Amino acid sequence: MSWFKTLKKSEKKTSGVKYNENVFVPKPQKVRNKKGKIQYIVEAFEENAKSSKFFPVDCSPQFLTYLKGKILMTGQTDTIKVYDPSGTHLESIHAEHKDSILSGLALNSTENSLFLCDARSKSQARVQIFNIKEDIQPVAHIGQGLFQAPHGICVTKNNKTLVTDVERREIFIIEDDGYHASVFGGSGQRPGQFSFPHDVVFDEVHKRIIVSDTLNHRLQIFSESGRFMDIVEYDKYGKRLFSCPTSLKFDNDNHLVVCDNGANSLQILNQDMQLIKKISLDNIQKPSAVTILPLGKLCIACAVQSKILII
Repeated sequence: MSWFKTLKKSEKKTSGVKYNENVFVPKPQKVRNKKGKIQYIVEAFEENAKSSKFFPVDCSPQFLTYLKGKILMTGQTDTIKVYDPSGTHLESIHAEHKDSILSGLALNSTENSLFLCDARSKSQARVQIFNIKEDIQPVAHIGQGLFQAPHGICVTKNNKTLVTDVERREIFIIEDDGYHASVFGGSGQRPGQFSFPHDVVFDEVHKRIIVSDTLNHRLQIFSESGRFMDIVEYDKYGKRLFSCPTSLKFDNDNHLVVCDNGANSLQILNQDMQLIKKISLDNIQKPSAVTILPLGKLCIACAVQSKILII
Protein backbone atom coordinates (compact mmCIF):
# COMPACT_ATOMS: atom_id res chain seq x y z
CA MET A 1 0.00 0.00 0.00
CA SER A 2 1.35 3.43 -0.93
CA TRP A 3 0.76 6.37 1.37
CA PHE A 4 1.60 8.78 -1.46
CA LYS A 5 -1.24 8.14 -3.92
CA THR A 6 -3.62 11.11 -4.04
CA LEU A 7 -7.19 10.17 -4.83
CA LYS A 8 -9.25 12.28 -7.22
CA LYS A 9 -11.28 14.91 -5.38
CA SER A 10 -15.04 14.91 -5.64
CA GLU A 11 -16.37 17.69 -7.86
CA LYS A 12 -19.77 17.67 -6.24
CA LYS A 13 -21.15 21.17 -5.93
CA THR A 14 -22.11 22.30 -2.45
CA SER A 15 -25.13 24.46 -1.70
CA GLY A 16 -25.07 27.70 0.25
CA VAL A 17 -24.62 27.13 3.96
CA LYS A 18 -25.67 28.98 7.06
CA TYR A 19 -23.44 29.50 10.06
CA ASN A 20 -24.04 30.84 13.56
CA GLU A 21 -25.49 34.26 14.29
CA ASN A 22 -27.30 34.48 10.94
CA VAL A 23 -24.11 34.76 8.90
CA PHE A 24 -24.72 33.42 5.41
CA VAL A 25 -22.01 31.99 3.21
CA PRO A 26 -22.58 32.55 -0.52
CA LYS A 27 -22.97 29.71 -2.98
CA PRO A 28 -19.72 28.47 -4.52
CA GLN A 29 -18.55 29.94 -7.81
CA LYS A 30 -17.78 27.58 -10.67
CA VAL A 31 -14.28 28.18 -12.06
CA ARG A 32 -11.59 26.29 -13.94
CA ASN A 33 -8.07 25.95 -12.65
CA LYS A 34 -4.90 26.13 -14.76
CA LYS A 35 -5.31 22.50 -15.83
CA GLY A 36 -8.87 23.12 -16.98
CA LYS A 37 -10.40 21.16 -14.12
CA ILE A 38 -13.66 22.46 -12.70
CA GLN A 39 -13.54 23.66 -9.11
CA TYR A 40 -16.10 25.28 -6.86
CA ILE A 41 -14.73 28.19 -4.85
CA VAL A 42 -16.26 29.66 -1.70
CA GLU A 43 -15.27 33.14 -0.55
CA ALA A 44 -14.55 33.06 3.18
CA PHE A 45 -15.83 35.47 5.80
CA GLU A 46 -13.37 36.85 8.33
CA GLU A 47 -14.43 38.38 11.62
CA ASN A 48 -13.30 38.95 15.17
CA ALA A 49 -14.87 36.93 17.97
CA LYS A 50 -18.12 38.58 19.11
CA SER A 51 -20.39 38.13 22.13
CA SER A 52 -17.49 36.52 23.96
CA LYS A 53 -17.38 35.43 27.59
CA PHE A 54 -14.22 34.57 29.52
CA PHE A 55 -13.64 32.69 32.72
CA PRO A 56 -10.41 31.54 34.41
CA VAL A 57 -9.69 27.88 35.17
CA ASP A 58 -7.26 26.26 37.60
CA CYS A 59 -5.37 24.28 34.98
CA SER A 60 -3.74 24.74 31.58
CA PRO A 61 -6.43 23.21 29.36
CA GLN A 62 -5.13 21.53 26.21
CA PHE A 63 -8.16 19.40 25.31
CA LEU A 64 -11.90 19.95 25.77
CA THR A 65 -15.20 18.15 25.36
CA TYR A 66 -18.78 18.91 26.34
CA LEU A 67 -21.08 16.51 28.19
CA LYS A 68 -24.61 17.27 29.40
CA GLY A 69 -24.07 20.79 30.70
CA LYS A 70 -20.44 20.23 31.67
CA ILE A 71 -17.17 21.27 30.03
CA LEU A 72 -14.47 18.65 30.64
CA MET A 73 -10.83 19.59 30.18
CA THR A 74 -7.39 18.04 30.57
CA GLY A 75 -3.97 19.66 30.79
CA GLN A 76 -1.16 17.10 30.93
CA THR A 77 -1.86 16.18 34.57
CA ASP A 78 -3.64 13.26 36.22
CA THR A 79 -6.87 15.24 36.62
CA ILE A 80 -9.98 16.03 34.57
CA LYS A 81 -11.33 19.47 35.48
CA VAL A 82 -15.09 19.94 35.16
CA TYR A 83 -16.76 23.36 34.78
CA ASP A 84 -20.19 24.51 33.77
CA PRO A 85 -20.51 27.03 30.89
CA SER A 86 -20.91 29.90 33.35
CA GLY A 87 -17.41 29.27 34.73
CA THR A 88 -18.30 27.47 37.97
CA HIS A 89 -15.87 24.70 38.92
CA LEU A 90 -17.97 21.59 39.55
CA GLU A 91 -15.43 18.86 40.34
CA SER A 92 -11.97 17.42 39.72
CA ILE A 93 -11.77 13.79 38.63
CA HIS A 94 -8.54 11.89 39.08
CA ALA A 95 -7.22 9.26 36.73
CA GLU A 96 -6.54 5.67 37.69
CA HIS A 97 -2.91 6.42 38.59
CA LYS A 98 -1.35 9.50 40.21
CA ASP A 99 1.43 9.61 37.63
CA SER A 100 -1.03 9.71 34.71
CA ILE A 101 -0.53 12.40 32.06
CA LEU A 102 -3.96 12.98 30.50
CA SER A 103 -4.31 14.67 27.12
CA GLY A 104 -6.94 13.98 24.45
CA LEU A 105 -10.46 13.05 25.53
CA ALA A 106 -13.49 11.95 23.53
CA LEU A 107 -16.99 10.58 24.08
CA ASN A 108 -18.37 7.51 22.36
CA SER A 109 -21.47 7.95 20.18
CA THR A 110 -23.93 7.03 22.95
CA GLU A 111 -22.17 9.35 25.44
CA ASN A 112 -21.93 6.71 28.15
CA SER A 113 -18.15 6.33 28.05
CA LEU A 114 -15.29 8.81 28.10
CA PHE A 115 -11.98 7.86 26.44
CA LEU A 116 -8.77 9.59 27.54
CA CYS A 117 -5.19 9.39 26.30
CA ASP A 118 -2.75 8.70 29.13
CA ALA A 119 0.95 9.13 28.33
CA ARG A 120 2.19 8.33 31.85
CA SER A 121 5.23 6.40 30.51
CA LYS A 122 6.18 4.59 27.34
CA SER A 123 5.54 1.18 28.87
CA GLN A 124 2.30 2.26 30.57
CA ALA A 125 0.88 4.62 27.92
CA ARG A 126 -2.73 3.70 27.20
CA VAL A 127 -6.25 4.90 26.61
CA GLN A 128 -8.28 5.04 29.81
CA ILE A 129 -12.03 4.48 29.65
CA PHE A 130 -14.36 6.13 32.15
CA ASN A 131 -17.97 5.14 32.81
CA ILE A 132 -20.10 8.32 32.78
CA LYS A 133 -23.61 6.94 33.22
CA GLU A 134 -23.66 8.29 36.77
CA ASP A 135 -20.39 9.40 38.36
CA ILE A 136 -17.31 9.63 36.13
CA GLN A 137 -15.18 6.65 37.16
CA PRO A 138 -12.32 4.76 35.39
CA VAL A 139 -13.44 1.24 34.46
CA ALA A 140 -11.00 -0.09 31.83
CA HIS A 141 -8.11 0.70 29.52
CA ILE A 142 -7.04 -0.30 26.02
CA GLY A 143 -3.92 -0.05 23.87
CA GLN A 144 -1.25 -0.54 26.52
CA GLY A 145 1.98 -1.48 24.77
CA LEU A 146 0.98 0.18 21.49
CA PHE A 147 1.81 3.80 22.23
CA GLN A 148 4.72 5.97 23.23
CA ALA A 149 2.88 9.29 23.61
CA PRO A 150 -0.86 9.08 22.84
CA HIS A 151 -2.24 12.57 22.37
CA GLY A 152 -5.39 13.15 20.28
CA ILE A 153 -8.36 10.80 20.19
CA CYS A 154 -11.83 10.25 18.77
CA VAL A 155 -14.34 7.38 18.80
CA THR A 156 -16.39 6.57 15.70
CA LYS A 157 -20.04 5.50 15.62
CA ASN A 158 -18.77 1.97 14.93
CA ASN A 159 -16.82 2.17 18.19
CA LYS A 160 -13.40 2.26 16.59
CA THR A 161 -10.92 4.36 18.57
CA LEU A 162 -8.54 6.61 16.63
CA VAL A 163 -5.44 7.78 18.51
CA THR A 164 -2.54 10.02 17.48
CA ASP A 165 0.92 9.29 18.85
CA VAL A 166 3.07 12.44 18.78
CA GLU A 167 6.32 10.60 19.50
CA ARG A 168 5.87 7.79 16.97
CA ARG A 169 4.20 10.23 14.52
CA GLU A 170 1.58 7.61 13.77
CA ILE A 171 -2.19 7.11 13.94
CA PHE A 172 -3.68 4.00 15.54
CA ILE A 173 -7.04 2.51 14.62
CA ILE A 174 -8.19 0.29 17.50
CA GLU A 175 -11.09 -2.01 16.65
CA ASP A 176 -14.26 -2.15 18.74
CA ASP A 177 -12.99 -5.23 20.61
CA GLY A 178 -10.23 -3.07 22.14
CA TYR A 179 -7.47 -5.50 21.14
CA HIS A 180 -6.92 -5.55 17.39
CA ALA A 181 -5.31 -2.46 15.91
CA SER A 182 -3.75 -1.10 12.73
CA VAL A 183 -1.40 1.83 12.32
CA PHE A 184 -0.38 4.27 9.60
CA GLY A 185 1.89 7.29 9.21
CA GLY A 186 5.48 7.92 10.19
CA SER A 187 7.82 10.85 10.72
CA GLY A 188 8.40 13.29 7.87
CA GLN A 189 6.94 15.91 5.56
CA ARG A 190 5.76 13.76 2.66
CA PRO A 191 2.08 12.92 2.13
CA GLY A 192 0.98 10.45 4.79
CA GLN A 193 3.80 11.42 7.15
CA PHE A 194 3.52 13.62 10.24
CA SER A 195 5.37 16.06 12.42
CA PHE A 196 3.40 16.19 15.68
CA PRO A 197 -0.06 14.82 14.80
CA HIS A 198 -1.95 16.74 17.48
CA ASP A 199 -5.56 15.67 17.00
CA VAL A 200 -7.82 13.44 14.94
CA VAL A 201 -11.53 13.42 13.98
CA PHE A 202 -13.66 11.06 11.93
CA ASP A 203 -16.01 12.41 9.27
CA GLU A 204 -19.04 10.13 9.59
CA VAL A 205 -20.62 11.54 6.40
CA HIS A 206 -17.70 10.86 4.06
CA LYS A 207 -16.12 8.07 6.13
CA ARG A 208 -12.69 9.66 6.32
CA ILE A 209 -10.07 10.36 8.98
CA ILE A 210 -8.78 13.93 9.36
CA VAL A 211 -5.56 14.64 11.27
CA SER A 212 -4.05 17.97 12.33
CA ASP A 213 -0.40 17.67 11.27
CA THR A 214 0.62 20.56 13.48
CA LEU A 215 4.31 21.19 12.82
CA ASN A 216 3.84 20.56 9.09
CA HIS A 217 1.16 23.31 9.21
CA ARG A 218 -1.55 21.30 7.47
CA LEU A 219 -4.40 18.83 7.75
CA GLN A 220 -4.23 15.38 6.18
CA ILE A 221 -7.16 13.23 5.07
CA PHE A 222 -7.24 9.43 5.05
CA SER A 223 -9.77 6.75 4.24
CA GLU A 224 -11.51 4.83 7.00
CA SER A 225 -8.77 2.18 6.79
CA GLY A 226 -5.90 4.72 6.85
CA ARG A 227 -5.15 5.08 3.13
CA PHE A 228 -3.81 8.54 2.25
CA MET A 229 -6.28 10.70 0.32
CA ASP A 230 -5.43 14.39 0.41
CA ILE A 231 -3.69 17.31 2.11
CA VAL A 232 -5.39 20.57 3.15
CA GLU A 233 -2.69 23.21 3.23
CA TYR A 234 -3.33 26.20 0.92
CA ASP A 235 -6.30 28.34 -0.08
CA LYS A 236 -7.27 29.16 -3.67
CA TYR A 237 -4.74 32.03 -3.76
CA GLY A 238 -1.87 29.75 -2.77
CA LYS A 239 -1.71 31.22 0.73
CA ARG A 240 -1.05 28.84 3.59
CA LEU A 241 -4.26 28.18 5.52
CA PHE A 242 -2.79 27.22 8.88
CA SER A 243 0.08 28.19 11.11
CA CYS A 244 -0.13 25.49 13.82
CA PRO A 245 -3.46 23.65 13.61
CA THR A 246 -4.20 21.78 16.82
CA SER A 247 -7.69 20.83 18.02
CA LEU A 248 -10.36 19.63 15.56
CA LYS A 249 -14.15 19.41 16.00
CA PHE A 250 -17.16 19.06 13.72
CA ASP A 251 -19.92 21.58 14.46
CA ASN A 252 -23.68 21.04 14.19
CA ASP A 253 -23.59 21.71 10.42
CA ASN A 254 -20.78 19.19 9.90
CA HIS A 255 -18.32 21.99 9.23
CA LEU A 256 -14.82 21.32 10.51
CA VAL A 257 -13.66 23.79 13.17
CA VAL A 258 -9.86 24.03 13.30
CA CYS A 259 -8.14 25.67 16.27
CA ASP A 260 -5.04 27.40 14.91
CA ASN A 261 -2.60 27.97 17.75
CA GLY A 262 -0.11 29.90 15.66
CA ALA A 263 -2.58 32.20 13.90
CA ASN A 264 -4.64 32.93 17.04
CA SER A 265 -7.83 32.00 15.25
CA LEU A 266 -10.46 29.43 14.40
CA GLN A 267 -10.78 28.31 10.78
CA ILE A 268 -14.13 26.90 9.61
CA LEU A 269 -14.01 24.52 6.64
CA ASN A 270 -16.96 23.16 4.67
CA GLN A 271 -17.37 19.52 3.66
CA ASP A 272 -15.15 20.09 0.61
CA MET A 273 -12.41 21.31 2.99
CA GLN A 274 -12.68 24.89 1.70
CA LEU A 275 -12.31 27.78 4.12
CA ILE A 276 -15.66 29.50 4.65
CA LYS A 277 -14.99 31.49 7.80
CA LYS A 278 -12.09 32.68 9.92
CA ILE A 279 -12.63 33.91 13.48
CA SER A 280 -9.78 35.97 14.91
CA LEU A 281 -9.32 35.53 18.66
CA ASP A 282 -7.75 38.85 19.61
CA ASN A 283 -8.41 38.56 23.34
CA ILE A 284 -6.50 35.34 23.99
CA GLN A 285 -3.04 34.05 23.21
CA LYS A 286 -2.36 30.76 21.44
CA PRO A 287 -5.74 28.94 21.63
CA SER A 288 -5.16 25.30 22.47
CA ALA A 289 -8.50 23.54 22.01
CA VAL A 290 -12.09 23.94 20.85
CA THR A 291 -15.36 22.12 21.46
CA ILE A 292 -18.98 22.71 20.47
CA LEU A 293 -21.64 23.76 22.98
CA PRO A 294 -25.44 23.70 22.55
CA LEU A 295 -26.91 26.09 19.96
CA GLY A 296 -23.64 25.99 18.07
CA LYS A 297 -21.62 28.09 20.51
CA LEU A 298 -17.87 27.59 20.45
CA CYS A 299 -15.84 26.95 23.58
CA ILE A 300 -12.12 27.72 23.21
CA ALA A 301 -9.35 26.88 25.67
CA CYS A 302 -6.22 28.93 26.21
CA ALA A 303 -3.56 26.86 27.97
CA VAL A 304 -0.95 29.62 28.36
CA GLN A 305 -3.45 31.97 30.04
CA SER A 306 -5.47 29.28 31.88
CA LYS A 307 -8.85 30.50 30.69
CA ILE A 308 -11.88 29.59 28.60
CA LEU A 309 -13.56 31.72 25.95
CA ILE A 310 -17.15 31.11 24.80
CA ILE A 311 -18.44 32.78 21.62
